[in-house]
Amino acid sequence: IQNFEEDNRVRMSAMSLIGQALRTNAIGLEKFIKDALDCSIGILDLEKEVIMKRSAVVLISDLISFGGLDIVPRGYGEKLKTVLSYVKVNADDYLLVEQIDKVLEIIDELIRDRLKPSVNTQFDALKIKEISRS
Repeated sequence: IQNFEEDNRVRMSAMSLIGQALRTNAIGLEKFIKDALDCSIGILDLEKEVIMKRSAVVLISDLISFGGLDIVPRGYGEKLKTVLSYVKVNADDYLLVEQIDKVLEIIDELIRDRLKPSVNTQFDALKIKEISRS
C-alpha cells in the first residue's frame, strides 16, 4: 500500500474484523464497545466516502443484532439513533439509506420487546384461560 489515506480497503477490512468479532462474542469485547461505537459515529459524522459510512452502519448493526441493547453503553443509544437518522436524511446513496433503515428498525424492535407488558406471561403462568362464549 503506497498511500494509506487513499486505500479504503484497509480501513474497511479493519471495520469488518471488528464486526466479525462482535458477531462472534460481543459480550467478551464489552470493554472495547465504546471505542467501536466512537469510531463508527466518527465515521458517520466526518467521513466523506460512502463505502466507509456503510461499513460503520454494518458494524453498528452487528453490535446491536448480536449483543442486544444491553451491551450498548449508557448515553450511546440516543446518540446512535440521532446520528443514523441525520446521515439517512442527508445521504444520496440508496444502499446506505437502506442499511440505516434496517438498523433503526432493529433498534425500535428491541425497544418494543423490552417495553412489552408482561401481563400475558403472568396469566400464562397462572394457567388462566379466556372463556369463549358460543
